[in-house]
Amino acid sequence: MKPETAGIYAAIIGAIIFLAGILAASESRGEVRVVDGDTVVLDGERVRIFGLDCPERRDPGGPAATAKLGEILAGKEIWIKRRGQDRYKRTVAKLFVDGRDVACLMIMAGVCREYMRYSRGEYEACNGNRR
Repeated sequence: MKPETAGIYAAIIGAIIFLAGILAASESRGEVRVVDGDTVVLDGERVRIFGLDCPERRDPGGPAATAKLGEILAGKEIWIKRRGQDRYKRTVAKLFVDGRDVACLMIMAGVCREYMRYSRGEYEACNGNRR
């Protein structure tokens, strides 16, 4: 294969991967209900927020995490990027509001921590920006 042809193929493949990422994220304008600091029901779909570990609602810090998530999502258009399912059959996904990653916002607020087992340091910069 000629070097020029290889470059064209690489550009086409890069564009396809980029567009697949955009198409994988979808917007939700429907109903959202906060279950706890790291789980919501979005348009009837139970969603566990990727990379986020929050106290349960009944544990110390749980009510604050739940309230903060509700505050972040209130009245906003929510973008969801699905990553799979967990053992409880919940969708595991990244959520975005105003172009910002919800997990990062929750970590920066100091009400939750990064779930390193799954995120593998993806939110390291958020940990350093805690308020």
